[in-house]
Amino acid sequence: MEAVNTMERGTSLAAKISAALRRDLAEGVFRPGDRLPSESALTREYSVSRTVVREAIAILRADGLVEARKGAGIFALETKPEKNQPFNDLKTERISSVIELLELRTVFEVESAGLAAARRSPAQIETILEAHHRVGECLATGSPTRDADFEL
Repeated sequence: MEAVNTMERGTSLAAKISAALRRDLAEGVFRPGDRLPSESALTREYSVSRTVVREAIAILRADGLVEARKGAGIFALETKPEKNQPFNDLKTERISSVIELLELRTVFEVESAGLAAARRSPAQIETILEAHHRVGECLATGSPTRDADFEL
């Protein structure tokens, strides 16, 4: 098991711990049916609170990787490859309808963006430029751009 502090910055402790445990599950450290370490053992191992460990386990449970058995602990489940592959269920008909939807959205969104740009106020252009600058700062520092991009 790898220490949490060696993982990337900017991620919550629960996400870091769930990523470490996910890696252990994928690498076979814990096989289907194996009991994972107790909350208190994980708390000591990662130097975090029980709440953080519980949140990390909840992330793994939501992904169908572990299950909690009342009074017995947390157990590794059999992983299903098709669930982990987001495009595994795509069929030709579905791809066609997704493409049609994207084409339709493009027509409306491009036109809407053009109208919004033509009708913006000086204050709005300042807000747009500031948001654009924040995205650039995130890119320059290697920080996640999700929030800045959403603001833009």
